[in-house]
Amino acid sequence: MAILPDNHLLAGMTVKFGQFVLQQVKGKTVISALPDRSNTKLSDKQPEVQVRFKIAVAYARAINEGSEKR
Repeated sequence: MAILPDNHLLAGMTVKFGQFVLQQVKGKTVISALPDRSNTKLSDKQPEVQVRFKIAVAYARAINEGSEKR
């Protein structure tokens, strides 16, 4: 992890590029490796919540695309 000097161009940004992420931590701009979550175990309820969220996103996209409902 590297702390970058103050830069008005990067202030307040969180950006992913390649295998790195640039983010704000405690008021400082930090660049670090992208976290690897491939071995993360889901709890019993997380898959159910993920499915519900996917349904909600699909509904929201349908509303945003249909100008009449929006």
